[in-house]
Amino acid sequence: MKKFDVEITETLQRTVSVEAASQEEAERMVTESWNNDDYVLDSKDFIDVDFKTVGEHELSENKDNPHYVFSKIIYQNSLYNSTKAQAAGWSLERAVSEAQAAYAANPLPIYQLQQGDCYFGMKDYAKAAECYGQVNRSSISSPETFFYEAKAKENLKAPTDEIIVLLDSAIARFAKPYDKKVAPYLWERAELLNVAGKYREAVLDYKEYEHVVGFNNLNDNFYYRREQAAVEGKMYQQAIDDINRAIALKPNDYFYNVERASLMVRLGMFEEAIRSANKAIQLNNEGTDAYRIIGIAYGESKQKKLCIENLEKAVELGDEHAQELLDQYK
Repeated sequence: MKKFDVEITETLQRTVSVEAASQEEAERMVTESWNNDDYVLDSKDFIDVDFKTVGEHELSENKDNPHYVFSKIIYQNSLYNSTKAQAAGWSLERAVSEAQAAYAANPLPIYQLQQGDCYFGMKDYAKAAECYGQVNRSSISSPETFFYEAKAKENLKAPTDEIIVLLDSAIARFAKPYDKKVAPYLWERAELLNVAGKYREAVLDYKEYEHVVGFNNLNDNFYYRREQAAVEGKMYQQAIDDINRAIALKPNDYFYNVERASLMVRLGMFEEAIRSANKAIQLNNEGTDAYRIIGIAYGESKQKKLCIENLEKAVELGDEHAQELLDQYK
């Protein structure tokens, strides 16, 4: 069986009489009257009909889409309207089954993506990753689908480098110059690069993230996190700039002032270290870290008396590490 498109053409005809000076005027008068709906032809004016085949198609039954749509409905309700889902007897397992039926009827990658989403919601990350991987080898791969596979692999405790490669593919699908849509992908990759010990690469992603988000939209924690990566990557000027920015955003934070003091000691800037540590003590005079750092700074500056006084204060407050340093500097 096939489907045919047949064109039907009906011919209507009516003769009207008008008084005019010429044939041209008569036709003009009738045309104007017809345009004004003075003459409306109907079935009584019928004189002929013609039938002509203009198209031929193979018959196909659309069995896949209803399963897909139903799977989407079940999925959404199972995740966000559990009361309705339970009342209807719906579950993510049922959503997967419908998506599989859609794929069996018509193997489109969008149906694999739907299966992946369902499996992810079920926390079956192995099957989710498999589905997303198949989608990412299809024509509908996107930043989102690579990100979904990366998150599934992350939940499976896959090697960090393997997850980073997936995020590389996600970010590569954004056109440059980047807009804000790429921000979550940059952040995710920066965090993983940090975990992988690729600190300089992490700092570059943090900087790109700062650029697309706008530094006015970032908080102190962002600059602290980048400072930590910069320190590990021996990008010390970047680290100084970032901890200064964190303190500017949250000046009365004891921990940030201690972190700055520690960084200054590392760089041999002992006066700056002492200044930051004293600011920290003003904020919390029982913080052992600040006294210990001051002790180290004075010790490295060959000011033994002040070194020992501050280390003893740290020991008095319960700093176990300070005792080892005290023994060293004595």
